[in-house]
Amino acid sequence: MSSIRECLRNYIFNDVGYETLFYGKYQGGKHLSLVKKMLIMLLDLNSLRDYFIYHNNIFILNTLGRSVKKDHNILAADEQVILKKLRDDGIVFLDGYFKDQVDGLVRDNIKDDNMSKNNYYFYNEIKQSEDMFHILNDQPLINIASEYYGVKSFYRYRPNVNLTNPARDDIDSRRKMTEVHKEDFSDEWHVDSAYNLQYHILLRDILPGETRMLFAKGNSVGFFDRFCGYASEEYVRKNFSIVDCCGSKGTVIFFDGSTHWHRLYPVKDKKRFTSSVLFTRGQQINPPDMYSEPLKLTNLGEHAKTSCKFII
Repeated sequence: MSSIRECLRNYIFNDVGYETLFYGKYQGGKHLSLVKKMLIMLLDLNSLRDYFIYHNNIFILNTLGRSVKKDHNILAADEQVILKKLRDDGIVFLDGYFKDQVDGLVRDNIKDDNMSKNNYYFYNEIKQSEDMFHILNDQPLINIASEYYGVKSFYRYRPNVNLTNPARDDIDSRRKMTEVHKEDFSDEWHVDSAYNLQYHILLRDILPGETRMLFAKGNSVGFFDRFCGYASEEYVRKNFSIVDCCGSKGTVIFFDGSTHWHRLYPVKDKKRFTSSVLFTRGQQINPPDMYSEPLKLTNLGEHAKTSCKFII
């Protein structure tokens, strides 16, 4: 199957007319003929399946679809402002939103002194503390996620903690074609799987010039374009406005990584501490044995129990 997929990819990207922007695996954003648009969907059948069975089209939702109708009333005024910004730009910054929770998350889950360089520390089963449940019980953000998609959104995973500790500075896509790097920092311009709305909580201050996420603000990545793979540095810089995802600790960076290019920008010896909270419309949920301890339901408000159905 992989060889068939590779042959198909070679056919789709066999023209050489735009080598300054599209080369090697960096074909993201390339304009394709109608025939090739139809074929490119075969490169990722899982995403294609998720797109259709979880789409909020009324016909699909009420017949074949697995998503369910949203369960909240009209958003509050401040939530509507956040939603509009998210829809317009694909990203919104909520300064210090969880500032009172982040110190506890770091203290309970990250042993900074034990981190080696050139490593990515990801801990998915964090301590079930008051700070974690404060995040899960936050109703405005999950209401905004549901309104954004038009159907009920759930937590895809429990909040996690991440520590990125690069031993190298950033390398652009041209150099990456000739250099081999074993670590995976997600530092290629990419889009996530379909319907992958999420937010990052900054667990420490992140300043400009430090290791951070970059986000390409502008037109959304089209349905067919998202199947192309990675985008080159030249293409993204030419066509989008680059946002440095910096801020004070506790800041929430709410973004749609499934329709906008984004990547990590590593800076040598500059650590990045974040927590990720992902939403799902019912697809790509975690396996039932992912967590060793069940979620303590007594610490959840009634409104949050439905939102947590896939992470119990």
